[in-house]
Amino acid sequence: MTTTSRRALAAGCTLAVLAACTIPGNALRDIAILSPDKLYHLGAFVGYAIAWRWAGASLRAVLVSGFVFAVFLEVWQHVLPIGRFADPFDTLADIVGLIVGLALWEGWARREQRTGG
Repeated sequence: MTTTSRRALAAGCTLAVLAACTIPGNALRDIAILSPDKLYHLGAFVGYAIAWRWAGASLRAVLVSGFVFAVFLEVWQHVLPIGRFADPFDTLADIVGLIVGLALWEGWARREQRTGG
């Protein structure tokens, strides 16, 4: 698969996260810190990190863009009239997911280097 194809897939992943965070969510309002919503955020950003590293983005670029994207999503949800609200714990879950995704990618990449795969 070419780098261009990988970047297109990573961009698609980013748009999918944006679309999921734009779905009206009056029923999603859950105050609990460890709600399913937080797990969705975490999982989305694990995928975001892995997709962009696989596409060839640098560790730093993924960290910076992921952090900015996480903050943007909460502002986005707050501004749109879709029954969603800004939640700093969602941003925290996004950042934890970003770090977990990067750690998984880096561990896999090191393993591949050692085994020559």
